[in-house]
Amino acid sequence: MSMRLVAVVVTLISGALLPAIVSAQTTEEKCTIIAAVAESIMQGRQAGADKNAVLEKVQVPGEPDISLLFEIMVQEAYSTNRVSNPKQRQHLSSEFASQWKTICLRDLSAL
Repeated sequence: MSMRLVAVVVTLISGALLPAIVSAQTTEEKCTIIAAVAESIMQGRQAGADKNAVLEKVQVPGEPDISLLFEIMVQEAYSTNRVSNPKQRQHLSSEFASQWKTICLRDLSAL
């Protein structure tokens, strides 16, 4: 994967998605954003993004709980092996997002 794609994924994670989660109102909105962050993290992992760079990008100033959640996502994503097939990469990223959205919906609905 090109370094340009890695840069785009890392920028997507830190640019638009992180501030959006702080302002999200409903559980569905929050969980949809969390799923998008999870998918971006796994895409970065599969593209070969540096783990430490991704960990830096997922920090949300003033939101330690959200930062911790995203750090856990990064740790989990980087425990997954990289694959070379583009369809497999997309499948892994989509599945990772789906898993996190399911966890989010279950846990936030219980509150």
